[in-house]
Amino acid sequence: MKPAEDACLTPLRIAALALEAGLPPGALNIVCGLGIEAGAALASHTGINHISFTGSPQTGTAVAQAAAVNHVPVTLELGGKSPQILFADADLAQALPVVVNAIVQNAGQTCAAGSRVLIDRAIHAQVMALLKERFEALSTGPGQQGLDCGPLINRKQLERVQAMVEAARGDGVRVAARARLVAGAPSGGFFFPPMLLDDVPPTHSIAQSEVFGPVLAAMTFDGEEEAIEIANGTPFGLTAAVWTRRRRAPAARRASHRGRPGFHQQLRRRWRH
Repeated sequence: MKPAEDACLTPLRIAALALEAGLPPGALNIVCGLGIEAGAALASHTGINHISFTGSPQTGTAVAQAAAVNHVPVTLELGGKSPQILFADADLAQALPVVVNAIVQNAGQTCAAGSRVLIDRAIHAQVMALLKERFEALSTGPGQQGLDCGPLINRKQLERVQAMVEAARGDGVRVAARARLVAGAPSGGFFFPPMLLDDVPPTHSIAQSEVFGPVLAAMTFDGEEEAIEIANGTPFGLTAAVWTRRRRAPAARRASHRGRPGFHQQLRRRWRH
């Protein structure tokens, strides 16, 4: 296992616990280091007979090429821009806690973070008002305090999230709500209180690119066909959630695949059940 260079401590602790639990020495190996050095060496090593990689599409391409040279299977999970789709008949009491948690957990630093919320225009104002209340009630601060949201992994990621949000605001995207930073939080901490954006154009970069931070982009749709088009309208395909009280299989079957069958099959499966 080669962890990200900024997140080595947990895998090292897991390996120590594995030894304590009786796993034979050498069965689990944690290889720390930079991706361009340790990661590249592992991916291209002839002694590796299966590669599973989670990370950026760019690095995933390099890993897949390395696996192809040695003719070994490769499993890739390359980010997401996962939609939470709220129809007018959705049970909001059930849906909204999940919508918020899906972008706040781990400060939004998960591939499957629900970073887009697609809202039926008929309930847009109601949903945004409820989301605003929830976001403004969230607290951000040091991880050991057990708050709703902890810090980002490092300063580089904090600056990246800030830059993406500022670019969106410069293009007229409106900040609908912002969580609070708790009193006494270290001034040099990498904190980015969760942010809710409204009326985000589906083609804007903040709706197309993986932020990897607690930023939720809200947008509206009119009807199932438009919901499917917006949900499928990014380069990513990982997870999706559909909130409705009735079956919607006919429309889901009409969704185009656009080269990402895994995503659409999951979307269609959720719609069907």
